[in-house]
Amino acid sequence: EKSEIEYFNIGLDPDRNRIYEYLKNHGYTDEEMIRSGVCRMLESGMADIFYNRILFPIHDREGNPIAFTARDYRGMSDSKYINSSENTIYTKGDHLYNYHRAKDAARKAGYILVCEGVMDVIAFYRAGKENVVATLGTACSRKQQDLLKGLNVRIVLAYDGDNAGQAANLKLGEQLLEQGISVEAPMHRGYYDALGRLDVLS
Repeated sequence: EKSEIEYFNIGLDPDRNRIYEYLKNHGYTDEEMIRSGVCRMLESGMADIFYNRILFPIHDREGNPIAFTARDYRGMSDSKYINSSENTIYTKGDHLYNYHRAKDAARKAGYILVCEGVMDVIAFYRAGKENVVATLGTACSRKQQDLLKGLNVRIVLAYDGDNAGQAANLKLGEQLLEQGISVEAPMHRGYYDALGRLDVLS
């Protein structure tokens, strides 16, 4: 079994210009690096966008890396996570994190787990679950829903237990049910009681 670092291709950008220097040495132009969303031009010159962060690659459904979500590991930023900007090859709402790895495992298991973020996916992997994807937030677009539908398996929603996560479970669960898709969302009874909707996802 691969380590989390190997399995998820996790990287690290510890310095301000490490990625820039690497790409420059491999023949990429400043314009290409800016357009791809990994570097930017500052008054002091070119600099990495994701420096001082752990990098989690986002892949398309075929497994090609197309973007990053990056976590601050030194507590030096007000933003714990920053994400690649949308560009010609990446639109956030068109993709699910870990989909290319999870799809076969989901078909084998007969269900797919849907959670919020990369660390949730990694936690499930540590627990032996490879059939897990993340929407990178509580919103789930119609294109992301279509990816889930295309698996033809039961969908289990596993957003966070806070109010935002539970509301997302409920909203997405209703949307999927309206499309005739088998879905489950283990939720806190207190949240259902407050809404009077205990039967929504039964």
